Amino acid sequence: MKKTILMLAAALLLPSFASAADQDVKTDDALYLLGFMSGRNLATYSLSKSELKQVIQGVEDAAAGKKAKIEPSPAYGQKLQEMAMTRWKKKADAEKIEADKFLTKETAAPGVRKLSEGVWIKTTKPGTGANPSSADTVKAHYECRLRDGSVFDSSRKRGVPLEFPLANVIPCWQTAIAAMKTGETAVIYCSPAAAYGEMGNPPVIPGNSALVFETELIEVVAPAPAPAPAAKPADKPAEKKAPAKTKKPNAKK
Repeated sequence: MKKTILMLAAALLLPSFASAADQDVKTDDALYLLGFMSGRNLATYSLSKSELKQVIQGVEDAAAGKKAKIEPSPAYGQKLQEMAMTRWKKKADAEKIEADKFLTKETAAPGVRKLSEGVWIKTTKPGTGANPSSADTVKAHYECRLRDGSVFDSSRKRGVPLEFPLANVIPCWQTAIAAMKTGETAVIYCSPAAAYGEMGNPPVIPGNSALVFETELIEVVAPAPAPAPAAKPADKPAEKKAPAKTKKPNAKK
């Protein structure tokens, strides 16, 4: 239990190294976030209000030190897994239909061009620098959103551009950024297959989500210079061997 609380607290602390005193953090707000972060793991289950009440009852009983009303067994774990998979599949199938509609409309707009299957780009500010290759590391500002306009990640809000190897990002972003010139700003449209696919990235990105990235390519980062080879130690001068001593013949008696 202590380990779980520490892990949740660590997740809340990761975005900042400032102390609670520096941010004037209220206890009630911290506790709310503890519950919020725990609750995000429940999104996979698509719980109804009545089902959520059962979960809350279990949390309250456990927090109060009460004995569980039901004896835990592997069968319940299997039941929950099946429930999550069935409901996730239903949502992902419905999302795929909406994603296709969204992309058909958005990519038909003037200025949008198709780069490859499932990847489109619209330049909003031309760049004049070099294009990166898929092997390069780049520095970029970006804002990522779902088809409903909700933003789930933004380097601009953090005020710091992201530096990353282009080979390490989703196929859509990799293809689109490689087509941009340094200094260019563009809107990138990604089909589910070119982004996070049928699985998505729960709980933030649902399965079969179409994504939109507003991206500014700031810099193609020059590779770090290779370290200089270590100096070879100087050869020691060969030691002179002492001349072999001649053996005196035995004196005759």
